[in-house]
Parts: sequence; C-alpha cells; structure tokens
Amino acid sequence: MLKITRDVYLDCDSNKIIHGKNIFVITEKEKRLLLALWEHASQGNTLNREQLIPLVWPERKNGVAETNLLQLICKLRRTLRYCDLGEAIHTVYRQGYRFILPFQDNEQDDSQSKNTQLSTSTDTTPKPSYWRFTRLIIMFITASIWLSTILYTAPFLTKK
Repeated sequence: MLKITRDVYLDCDSNKIIHGKNIFVITEKEKRLLLALWEHASQGNTLNREQLIPLVWPERKNGVAETNLLQLICKLRRTLRYCDLGEAIHTVYRQGYRFILPFQDNEQDDSQSKNTQLSTSTDTTPKPSYWRFTRLIIMFITASIWLSTILYTAPFLTKK
C-alpha cells in the first residue's frame, strides 16, 4: 500500500485508490502513470511524453499515439478529482507533466518540500489559456468591426 497523501492510498496489488472510505478502481495503465508521476514528484521533475510512454506501456515502446497518453491522463485526473487531487497532475506547457501534491506530509523532509515549491513557483512559461482568451478578444473585436462596416455600407440600408 502506497501513501500518496495523508488520506489517499494506492493499493498496487489490486489497482485501487483508497480515499477515506471511498475506493476507486483504476486500470493497470492508470496505476503505472500515477506511480511514474508520483515517484518523480519528490524531486519536482517534469516527465515528457517520451519518458512516460515506456513507463506506462513497457510492452509497446513503439506505436503508442500521443492521444492514448492524453486520454489516460484525462481519465486519471477525473478519478483523482474524487480524491480531492484534481489539480495534482499539472501540465507544464511544452515540457510535460508534473505531479504536485496540494500539501506536503510531515514525514517528508523540508528540503524536498522546498524543492517542489521552488520548482513550481519559478515556472514562467505562459499558460495557453491566457493566449486563448486573448485570441478570443481579438477575434471578437475584428468581427465587430467587420460587421459594423458591412451594415453601414449595405445597399439596402443606405438612403437614396
């Protein structure tokens, strides 16, 4: 039994996540993904797709599509949301994935928690959601200008 947080455990033998009295069954691949991310969480390491695919699919090193990994991460995030760990798998833009716990247990030494906090706070890459919002605003302004010029120059609206 692997302790992930104070009240979340992973039973590696039966592929179950135990959160209090709730038990969530996960697949073997979800377990491998969770273990790979959790093992690198103490150092604050980011794992890219090329590193994760052989860890999750050791039997198929070639021929694993990136969409398979994305779907697996989405499925694991959905399960972790029920354990109050919905934000634990963090996407580092153009670098990979990192497992960040919402708090550090008392058993871990302070140097590990400081390393994890430093590595998460020094990430200065812009998140793509901000760029999407900016693009949406620009598209809205462009559409408004285009629509207003069409309405003002339309032949059926001009006075004779």
